[in-house]
Amino acid sequence: MKLGSSETAPLLPVGCILAYAGVDPGVLKDEGWLACDGSKLSQAAYPELFAAIATNYGAPDPETFNIPDLRGLFLRGVLGNAPADRDPQSAGRTAPADGGNSGNNVGSRQTYGTAPPKKAFVGESMVKVDKNKMDKGCADSPADYNDGSVTASGYAGGDLESRPVNKYVYFIIKSSRLTSDARVVTPPIGSVIPYAASDDAAMAANWLLCDGRELSNRGVDFKRLFEAIGFSNGGDDGDKFLLPDYRGYFLRGVAGDSSNDPDVEARSAPAEGYPNNGNEKNAVGSRQGYATALPVSADFTTRIPHIPTNDGSKRVAGTVKTYFKFRSGSSSKKLTGSGGDAETRPNNMAVSWYVRFR
Repeated sequence: MKLGSSETAPLLPVGCILAYAGVDPGVLKDEGWLACDGSKLSQAAYPELFAAIATNYGAPDPETFNIPDLRGLFLRGVLGNAPADRDPQSAGRTAPADGGNSGNNVGSRQTYGTAPPKKAFVGESMVKVDKNKMDKGCADSPADYNDGSVTASGYAGGDLESRPVNKYVYFIIKSSRLTSDARVVTPPIGSVIPYAASDDAAMAANWLLCDGRELSNRGVDFKRLFEAIGFSNGGDDGDKFLLPDYRGYFLRGVAGDSSNDPDVEARSAPAEGYPNNGNEKNAVGSRQGYATALPVSADFTTRIPHIPTNDGSKRVAGTVKTYFKFRSGSSSKKLTGSGGDAETRPNNMAVSWYVRFR
């Protein structure tokens, strides 16, 4: 039985969300799919969708409701009653819009977080101490040696957000059981799904592994897929185009006119070595490396032992000896020289990404 047939369509109920690798999700509206852009919809105009998602994502007024706004965002499973360490700050999740869900509930939103690395960063003392000679007549204050330590915090630097490596897709939501011309709504060509099995024989009739392979846009086999995704993932600008390559990548919603991806202008093209390298910046298919930002909720801190914490008494007149002079200034030391993990990433499980081609 082929996924997408009228027999299996009920397995994708109204309210389900898919990734979409096509360049224009707006063309899917009459096919029963809407872009997840947070739009306000009439409850009367979309009764099936409202019955499915209610006000989980916001309720501007008694007659309307919001669909999910997944622009620039990643998806995360609701914690539910799973172990709390999978989402240790789930209680602090916020509503996506007025009237929407917060806390440990579907629809709630969470900003990035930055935890201490598993492999610790290594830093240096940030307070300088000058060594001087205590000559006769000098009245400098020496620094007292401290047997304990001080806690330093308030680091600067880092990136604008913490994120994993990712590629842009659109997220779309099924809005009705039937299309505008009364056909059964099915996953559109160019939609992307995660697949949990290792053997793809069951997928071969309608789905392709998103491995970046080169395909021909001539003939009938991949014509509809090319019409959906074009050269967004790269190609030769002629009869060869590339599938999305999502191996090792997380999928992130295209930011559009939201502010949910602060580095959107630095996103790069996904392909190399082709006349057309694919889309970059704020466009479907563009890619982005991992980044690590300073923590949102609290500064990183480090213990720095055995440094002066205050000026000592004036020297005794007539003595000549070496002493340390306290300097109230400090020097910044980068904490990226050693330590840290190989990447910044969220909790995750591995799946295979497949795109529908017919």
